[in-house]
Parts: sequence; structure tokens; C-alpha cells
Amino acid sequence: MQTIKYQKPERLLIKNANYLDPAEGGPRQVDVLIENGTIVRVEHAIDGVDGAETIDGTGKLLTPGWLDMHVHFREPGREDEETVKSGCAAATAGGFTGACPMPNTEPAADTRGIIEYMLAEAKDTPVDVYPIAAATKGRKGRELSEMADLIEGGAVAFSDDGVAIATAEMARRAMEYASMFDVPIIEHCEEPSMTEGGAMNESAVSTRLGTARHARGGGRHHRGARYFVDGDHRRAAAHRAHFHGALGGAGAPGQAAGPAGYL
Repeated sequence: MQTIKYQKPERLLIKNANYLDPAEGGPRQVDVLIENGTIVRVEHAIDGVDGAETIDGTGKLLTPGWLDMHVHFREPGREDEETVKSGCAAATAGGFTGACPMPNTEPAADTRGIIEYMLAEAKDTPVDVYPIAAATKGRKGRELSEMADLIEGGAVAFSDDGVAIATAEMARRAMEYASMFDVPIIEHCEEPSMTEGGAMNESAVSTRLGTARHARGGGRHHRGARYFVDGDHRRAAAHRAHFHGALGGAGAPGQAAGPAGYL
């Protein structure tokens, strides 16, 4: 297996970068001094630093590290496609310092051991990994996973990503239990009976092209995701649970909802 090495200069000076932090507004031009991986100075101009590797940030944006809340590291089970370490390396190259791997691995990330393994693999990388555990055992929608144990192991949310939680009752129970620990349910917002076999959103174009027929015409019915969002939002409100609707197969935008409604 290839070993990925991360270089960390003893001193690194970034000059003339356009610093953009949504919390502060901006951008503003800054110099940044980093020593042994820790930011020690952020000033308009920093001079006279001996032995520092210097990067010219003129015309470039400098931002806090980004977080991708929906990634697929594929480990365990499909290491031929991706591993935790290679996924973290890709994230680092793209400026992402945080990532939330989804649980549709083989086997599903439904045990504490798998969650702890992911965290151990990411430990020596520059990326903070926040594992999302399976909401139901095996992502089969029949029995809730051991949520308390998974949270103790490091899981930050629950999802059966790749498929929706199988039934409304199971989704209700998942939200009820997740609300006890103040962690979100991330739902794959897709109603299979309205999207199975489709290749694109239902429209005059899909009908004219003769795509696979189901629902009320050719293609995937765009309301298949919206029905899910509406139903899960009501369940989340009833249990004061946190709910995020990930992009479903019907092409609906993700929505986040909490006790007070859409956030």
C-alpha cells in the first residue's frame, strides 16, 4: 500500500494573501506565519523571519479550511476505489481540512469498531474526519443501529445513505433516538417507487426522449425527493430532532431542518 507523507515546514510564511473569513467579512490582505503546523501570526505585513519557506499569495484567496459533509471513502470493503488515507490526501490537496464519510461501505459503518477504525486511519493526516454511522443495521431499514455506542465511538450523525431509511416508522424512531443525543439524521431523500428505473427528471423532454417510464411519465419524478423532505421535516419537528435532507436521486436540493423548521 502506498504511504502518503505530509510535509510540514518548520516555518512557513504566506505573503500578500487575500484572507477571506465569512465570520469576519473581507477579504483583506494579510501575511501569515506558521510554525510547526500552528498559525502564530496574522498581520498586514510580517518581515524579518529567518529560515522561513515563503509562499507568494498575491492574487490568491486564503480561507479557513473547508469541510465536506458528504464524502465516500469506501473503506472498509472497496479499498480498490478509495481508502480513508487516500480520501484524506485528496481532501488536503483540495483545501478541505474536514470530511464526513458516509456509512454505505461494505460492510456498512454500523458498528463502533468501524467508526473507530476510520478515526484511527485519519489520525496522522491533516484532515479532521467526522464519521456518519448507519441509522439502521446493515442499512437495511429493519432495526436501528446501536446509536449510543456509535456516538461514543466517534460518530457525529446517522444516515442510511445510498438509500432512504426504509419506512416512515423507522425514520421516526431514528429521529426520536438521535434527538436524545442531539445529533442529526441525514436522509437520502428519494422515494424509490417514484424514481426507480428513471434516468432524468420527469418532463416534456424525458417523455420526448422516451426514457424509462414510471410514476406519471418518462424519467424520475422530481417530487419523489420533495415528498421525503416534507415528511421527514414533520417527523423532525414532532421529536425536536435535527434533520438534513441530502441530495436525492430525484434531484431535489438538500434541506436542513430543526425543531423550528427549515434552517
